[in-house]
Amino acid sequence: ATSAAVSMPVAVPKPGAKAPETVPLATSTTADATSIALAESRRSLPCCHFPGHYALCCRAEPLQPGEGPPRQTVRLERRPGAEKLGFGNVAAGPSGAPLLVVSWIKEGALASWNEMVPQGQAVLPQSTILSVNGIAGDVRHMREQLRQNVVVMDVILPESW
Repeated sequence: ATSAAVSMPVAVPKPGAKAPETVPLATSTTADATSIALAESRRSLPCCHFPGHYALCCRAEPLQPGEGPPRQTVRLERRPGAEKLGFGNVAAGPSGAPLLVVSWIKEGALASWNEMVPQGQAVLPQSTILSVNGIAGDVRHMREQLRQNVVVMDVILPESW
């Protein structure tokens, strides 16, 4: 029998990134080198839909305070005549560390915030919302908090990742 080298793509984690959990490649003693190489390459393929984003990878874990890119606190308040926050969001991230990503911004409290803050601090589409009123890791509860009159969000801007 001849042996052939198998070339597979390899994902290189960022420095300081936690290595993925190891999974046994085969339980049979008859597994050959090709099937082991194929299984290893599938396990090491990147899973991120937003390349370079630390929190949207399928292997991401919840961030502790002070970890990850710089965050900013955004305080929005509904007022008479300005009841809308004025942005949409989508759930993202792995099941163990879900978060929200701003999908669009229209007229409302967030657009007003963006007009008032210094350049470079405006919340833009693709900004990551880590928590809403102190609630993190539960998309349903985070969205419930977005219905409150006062909304305080921990946000990471897209240029931070």
